[in-house]
Amino acid sequence: MEILAVTTHWFIYLFGLTLIGGFALLLLLGIFVEIEDWVNSGVDKKSFPGLLIIVFLLTFTCFALTEVIKDGPPKTYDAKVTDFNEVYNNGYHVKGKRGDLYKLEKSEAK
Repeated sequence: MEILAVTTHWFIYLFGLTLIGGFALLLLLGIFVEIEDWVNSGVDKKSFPGLLIIVFLLTFTCFALTEVIKDGPPKTYDAKVTDFNEVYNNGYHVKGKRGDLYKLEKSEAK
């Protein structure tokens, strides 16, 4: 196996960060609006379930954002493959074929 080129998919990575980050900011805005409403008109017990749902979603979104940042942008490798056992033993899997070159991706750690 000979890796000839590495492609880093920055658009997918930045789009995911923007989408998840924007959703987190929207949830944070909802929390601030609720706190501002409590300050101006007192605490309303009916709004607690909604606020808990927003806090839960914000926590989940923050975990998703940290995972995206930790994983980094996805990469594909163009390689000439002579022995597929070597590909799989090195932790890659075949994503596609173009001519005599194979597109490889790193396999997820198990």
